[in-house]
Amino acid sequence: MSGIRNIEVLKLTQKNLSDGKVVDITDNNITEVSSYSFLVKMLEAYNKRAFKPNERIAEYIKLNLSLDEEKAKSQWFDGAFS
Repeated sequence: MSGIRNIEVLKLTQKNLSDGKVVDITDNNITEVSSYSFLVKMLEAYNKRAFKPNERIAEYIKLNLSLDEEKAKSQWFDGAFS
């Protein structure tokens, strides 16, 4: 079994968004997450490549889940693109 990698991800709030751009990033916006998280796996699938250990993700993707709770759970747990 391979080791779980950590990936750096930006935590953004509305304060960090201006005219469609990411602004005012500080160390407080950076978090490490497991490479096995849903959002990291989704970005890897979208980019058709695996992130390297300790790589900082410098892009973002917006995910809209269904308003129907059961459909949203299915999208979250079974894959947003399925």
